[in-house]
Amino acid sequence: MRIVLLVLLLIPTSVFANYQITDSLKQDNQYKLTLKNTAIPDSLLAFGLIGLESDGLKFFNSEVKEEIIEKLQSQYIRRFLKSPNSTRNH
Repeated sequence: MRIVLLVLLLIPTSVFANYQITDSLKQDNQYKLTLKNTAIPDSLLAFGLIGLESDGLKFFNSEVKEEIIEKLQSQYIRRFLKSPNSTRNH
């Protein structure tokens, strides 16, 4: 009985062992790293790594951040004041 059960369990594995799924899309994985492909990511990584310890870059980044926030707030206020749905007392 054990031999029959073992044979019944092994037959499906031997039948489907050579079954391969073929993909209809052929992918060419010939991606090559060149200086042209990695120049921008490398420069951004270098800027980030230098910026971790550079006080000058930290100050510059904080100044840029403050200017952006200030500009966005002023644009938002201008849009709010120009909108016809705003409830203002004249």
